[in-house]
Amino acid sequence: IRGPFLTESILHALIGAGLAIGSLEAVRVYALPKLSQDLQWLPLNLPMQNYYMVFGVLAVAGILIAVIGSAFSMRRYLKV
Repeated sequence: IRGPFLTESILHALIGAGLAIGSLEAVRVYALPKLSQDLQWLPLNLPMQNYYMVFGVLAVAGILIAVIGSAFSMRRYLKV
C-alpha cells in the first residue's frame, strides 16, 4: 500500500528537480554570458563540474525531502 505513495512522491521530486535544473541551465546559457560581458570584474566562469554537483544535490535533496514527508504522512494517516 505504501509503495505507490512513495513512488509518486519520488516522481514529484524528480519533476520539481527537473524544472529547477532546467531553469538554472537556461540562466547559465542565456543570462551568464551577457552578465559576464557587462560585469567583467566579476568572475562568472564556473566549471561544469560545479553545475553537475548542484544538479545532483537538487535531485537527491528533493527525493529525500519527498520520501521523508511521505513517510511521515503515511505513518500518521495510513492505518495498515
